[in-house]
Amino acid sequence: MTELTVCMVVYNGGRHLKTSIGSLLGQTLQDFKLLIYDDGSTDDTLKVIESFHDDRFRVIKGGVNQGILRARSKLIPLIDTEYCMWLDDDDFLCREDALEHGLDVVKSKNFDIATFARMKLIHRDGTVGFEPYCQGSDFEYFGDRLFETHYPTPMHCYLTSKIIRSSIMKESVPEKEILDGEFISEDSFYSTMLFYLAKSYRHIESEQPIYAYNCDIGVWGSKRESLVPSVFDKECKVAYNVVKSVSNRMPLYREPSQKELENLVMGVHVEELLNKIERARNRFGRAFGDELCCVWRKWFCADGVHVLNGVGEFAMPEYVRSLERRLNQ
Repeated sequence: MTELTVCMVVYNGGRHLKTSIGSLLGQTLQDFKLLIYDDGSTDDTLKVIESFHDDRFRVIKGGVNQGILRARSKLIPLIDTEYCMWLDDDDFLCREDALEHGLDVVKSKNFDIATFARMKLIHRDGTVGFEPYCQGSDFEYFGDRLFETHYPTPMHCYLTSKIIRSSIMKESVPEKEILDGEFISEDSFYSTMLFYLAKSYRHIESEQPIYAYNCDIGVWGSKRESLVPSVFDKECKVAYNVVKSVSNRMPLYREPSQKELENLVMGVHVEELLNKIERARNRFGRAFGDELCCVWRKWFCADGVHVLNGVGEFAMPEYVRSLERRLNQ
């Protein structure tokens, strides 16, 4: 019986799909399903997929492009195996035993999630780096406060590079009002909700990277390093919506603790946004960095009392003061 579904959202990804899907076809574990959602591609995406002639593939044609958050949310209810994982259309698996190893680990102690330890980072200029997740060693957790005790860590950031129990993946689907609003960062939303729902977690250490992530190449890749205030404003808006939406959903399962709310704010882009302000000051001068500070305060601080403008019941003055000190350095 097939136990694993690999899920992929594609938008104009034709030029990368042979590598991405090819890395699946070369796996030692061949008993898997590939569920693909084409989010309104206008290139040769469908032609490339059909060229594989593989009965394990199921393609859903989404019609008009809706964005990756909505596309993933439409794909998730169709998963019919016990476990799933996500593979971006421009990424690929580095190891032939990636699926087999990941599935063996997650099944070994009935884990809800297993995270691949190292990721190969491929940049547009051809340089390759590596991201060591978490503490750089094997790590496992059992209990109902994973989000409180171990978040944020670098391993939460990507929805890809995880083997996930499908039942909690399905619980993570955003409600309609979230999908209909201004919302971009699907990795932050899903990864945060998974951390909150998971009761058993395994971090898989590996000397050899398991997942290759195209940082600057694909449609979904991290192409944005611009410090233009309008772009920074958009990123702040995204982070704000992630935090607000997830914090509103948490009580559906149990009341979040104060520490979990603090972790939520820390984990969703905020540290990176603050680092961008510091880089802007160093590169373009104090005035430009201060301009970004004003944008940041607009979205994340209200009178120095609440981290989130609009989520007034979550007061974290000590945390806010520490962020304010960084901004005023």
